[in-house]
Amino acid sequence: MELPVLLITNGVLLPNAKLKVPVKSKTNLATLDRFVVNKGIPGKSLVLVAYRVEKEKKVFETGTVALVEQVVCWSYNNFVQYTIHLVGVSRAKIEKFAIPVSTVQQLYAVEGDISPELKKEFVGGVRELSMSLSFDRIEDSFALKKFLNEDRLEDLADYW
Repeated sequence: MELPVLLITNGVLLPNAKLKVPVKSKTNLATLDRFVVNKGIPGKSLVLVAYRVEKEKKVFETGTVALVEQVVCWSYNNFVQYTIHLVGVSRAKIEKFAIPVSTVQQLYAVEGDISPELKKEFVGGVRELSMSLSFDRIEDSFALKKFLNEDRLEDLADYW
């Protein structure tokens, strides 16, 4: 799928999360004007949020497909400022990066090859860490201790 690109240097937008992004760079302003403000319909426009290190030109291989929820624009002294409100839809692998439009493949489930030994070692590390950080008088520690014998990593990750 081809999507217009917004480059972000600070922060990460994850699926189902909301983010308000001030649009300051000329590249992002041009993309916003061309694909969202003039042609798109807020609430229906999709963009690719791509990430890069500010001082480097390298763009990371994974970005986020985002829904444009709202565009806020104001001007003063002949200066126009946009803030774009985004909602993460899914992670995306950037197959061909180009500005203003990149080709991406949406990633719905990122599976990895994790050996059972590594999973067991991870759960053991989580148990050990939980025991060292737990205090009986703290409510969260009681809830956390319930998960100490849990073998499903998803339940441990979803707790917080």
